[in-house]
Amino acid sequence: MKRERFEVLAPAGSMEILKAVLEAGADAVYVGGQRFGARAYANNFSDEELLAAIDYVHLHEKKLYLTVNTLMKNRELPELIQYLKPFYQQGLDAVIVQDMGALKAIHRAYPDLDIHASTQMTITGVEGARLLYELGATRVVTARELSIKEIASIHKEVPVEIETFVHGALCYCYSGQCLFSSVLGGRSGNRGRCAQPCRLPYSLQTENGEVMSKEAYLLSLKDNCGIELLPKLYDAGVYSLKIEGRMKQKEYAAGVVARYCSYIKRLCETDGDTRFTDDEMKHLLGLGNRCGFTKEYFRSHNGNGDMITYSKPSHEKSITLDETYEPKHLPVWGHVYAKVGEPLTFTIWNEDNSMSLAGDIVQEAMKRPLVEADYEKAMGKLGDDVFEMEALTCEIVGNGFLPIGALKELRRKTFANFKENLICRYRRKMVELKQEDVKPHAISSKEQLICSLEDRAVLSEVIKDKNVTDIYMDMMNYDASFDRSLMQKDFSLIQDSGMDGYVMLPYIFREHTRINYDRQIEAFHSLPFKGFIIRNYEELIWVREHFPHKAWICDHNLYCYNDISSNAFLDMGAQAVTMPFELNRGEIQKRDNSYTQMMIYGRYPLMISAQCLRKNTKGCTHTPGKLKLVDRYKKVFPVRNLCGTCENIIYNSLPTSLLDQKSELTKMGLHAFRLHFTFETKEQVHNLLDNYCLERNPDIETTKGHFKRGVE
Repeated sequence: MKRERFEVLAPAGSMEILKAVLEAGADAVYVGGQRFGARAYANNFSDEELLAAIDYVHLHEKKLYLTVNTLMKNRELPELIQYLKPFYQQGLDAVIVQDMGALKAIHRAYPDLDIHASTQMTITGVEGARLLYELGATRVVTARELSIKEIASIHKEVPVEIETFVHGALCYCYSGQCLFSSVLGGRSGNRGRCAQPCRLPYSLQTENGEVMSKEAYLLSLKDNCGIELLPKLYDAGVYSLKIEGRMKQKEYAAGVVARYCSYIKRLCETDGDTRFTDDEMKHLLGLGNRCGFTKEYFRSHNGNGDMITYSKPSHEKSITLDETYEPKHLPVWGHVYAKVGEPLTFTIWNEDNSMSLAGDIVQEAMKRPLVEADYEKAMGKLGDDVFEMEALTCEIVGNGFLPIGALKELRRKTFANFKENLICRYRRKMVELKQEDVKPHAISSKEQLICSLEDRAVLSEVIKDKNVTDIYMDMMNYDASFDRSLMQKDFSLIQDSGMDGYVMLPYIFREHTRINYDRQIEAFHSLPFKGFIIRNYEELIWVREHFPHKAWICDHNLYCYNDISSNAFLDMGAQAVTMPFELNRGEIQKRDNSYTQMMIYGRYPLMISAQCLRKNTKGCTHTPGKLKLVDRYKKVFPVRNLCGTCENIIYNSLPTSLLDQKSELTKMGLHAFRLHFTFETKEQVHNLLDNYCLERNPDIETTKGHFKRGVE
C-alpha cells in the first residue's frame, strides 16, 4: 500500500479542532462557513477564521475543503458566488456541493476550483459518477449505503476521485432523500437544519394494527466504522477516507483521526499485511459510539437489524484522551547581522525556503550597546501560532544600538513575508466572474392533469376521467418479476384511453437494480409508452443511453430549487422537472415554472431507506407489503417495503393537498398538475379527481406541506 493513495479527511467545527486533527495526522480538513453548509447548528467558521484556516493548512502543506452543500434557492446562487470570492482568492482547495445549480454556477465562475459532489447527491453507481465528472466534479462522495464492490465498479469505470465516509454517524435514509425533519418540524436536512427524527422512538404495526415492535429506536443506526476494511477500500480505489463529525468535540475528532493514521502507517509498512487489534478497537469505541459500530453497508447490499441501536440513540464515550494534539510549530532558523552604519539584516529559513529583510540603520550606542541576548530576546521568541525558532545566530560588528521596537518590527515583517512566500503559490488572481446563464422558456398554457400510481388497482378508475392527460405507472407495481403481460396490459389500456403513459423508475438505481433493468430493455421497447420519470442521476444516463427517443422527466427529488438547476436538466434533455416539496408560495412565485410539474395531491415520501423495518423486527419474508410506523404522539406513518429493490419507503402521516390552490398556481406559470396516489381506494381516487375539477380539498384530513411556511 502507498500512503499517498489514502487521504485522511477530518471534520473541524473550530480552529482549535482544525489544528488538532492536523496534528493527529489528517491530510485535509472540511469545514463549514457562516452560510450554505449542511450543519447550520455547528460552531462554523467566521469569514476571517476561514481565511486564516486556509493559510494555516497550506503552511502545513495540507488541504481545506469548504462545505456549501445545502440546496440553493434562486436568490442565493448569486450570493453564493460572491461569498466564495475571498476564499477562492485565498487558495481554497475545493468546495463540497449538493445542489446541481450550485455545481453549474461555481464551475462557470471558478473553473479551476475543485468541486466535490456531496454524498447528499446520492451517487450510487457508475452512471451518476460519470455524469457529475463530465459536469465538472473532480471528486464524488459516494452514498453511504454503497458496498465496497459497488465503489470498486465506479473506480474502474470513471476517472474521478472517490471519497467515502468511513467513520461516524449514518442516516437511516439514503443521503439527500430525507424529508422527515422538514415536514414534521420545518427544519430541513437539505438546508443544514436536520432535527434528527431518526433518533426518536417509534413502534411498528402491521397494516391491520398488530404490534410488531413496541416503542424502540427503530430508525437509529449505529456509527459506521470501516477501519478494519481499509485494505479492501484501498483495493477498491477509494482515495479519500472521510470521518464524520463537524459537531463533535476535539478529543473525538483528533482521536479518531490518529487511530486511522496510525493503522494506515502500519498497513503501508507491511504492505497491507496487518490487522487492527481488539485493543485498538476498544480504544476507538471509547472515543465515541452509538451502541457499538457497524460496517455492514461496506460488506452487503443492504442493512440488517444489527445496525440498529434499538435501546438508545445517544453518542457515548468511555475514555478521556491523554494526548492533547496541541499543534507543533514549524521549525525555522534565523540569523541577525548588525553592523554600525548599515541596515540591520534579519534572515530566516527552513529546509526549502529563506527570507531576508533589512531594517533601520544600526546606530552607534550612546550608552549600552545591544548584545546577542538582546537580539535573541527580541527576534528569537516569536509568539507565533505557526513558526518556532530552532536556533538564532548573531553576527555583531561594533557597538550598535536600535530601539527594541525596531527589532520586533523587523521580525514581524520578515516572518510575514516569509509566510506569504510559502503560501503565495496557493493564491489566485481574481478574474471576471461569469454567472451561469438562466435561459428564458416559453410558458405553455395547455393544462396537464397527471396521475401517478403506486397501486395499479386504481388504474381503471383513473382512465375514466377524460381530464387526465398523463399517467405515470410506478415500477413498484410490477416488483422484481417485471410481469411483461401485466405491463403490456396497463400501458395498452392507457394508450387506448387517449392518454400518455410513463414508466416511473425506482427512487434508487444501484448496480443490482440496473442489471435487472438491463435485462428488460427489450421489454420496455415493446411497451406503448411515451417516456420515463427518473429519480436519480444513474437513471438519467441509463435512459439517455438505451432510450434516446423517449421523453424523460425529473421527479421531485432531483432537486430544482433554483432556475439554474432546472436549466441544467432541461439542457441535458429533460422534457420537464418537478417542483421540490420544500418551496413555499413566495419562492414558487419567483421561480421560472415553465417546464415544471407540481404535485398538488399525495403523500410525501419522507424517507427511502436501505433498511427494512420488517426484516429488522420480525425477519425478511421476501414479500412486499405495508406497515405502520407510530411515533410518540401516536401519529401513523405508512411504510411500504419493496422487495424488488430491497428498500423501505416511509410516507407522511397525512397527504398534502393543494387542490384549492390550483388557480393561484396557474397564475405563477404552472400548468402541469400531478395527483400522486399511494394507498387510496378507487372511491377516494374518484372523489379526488372530482375535487381537482372543483378546485377544492377532499373531505379528509390533509396538510398544505410547505406551501405556506417553507423552510429556512
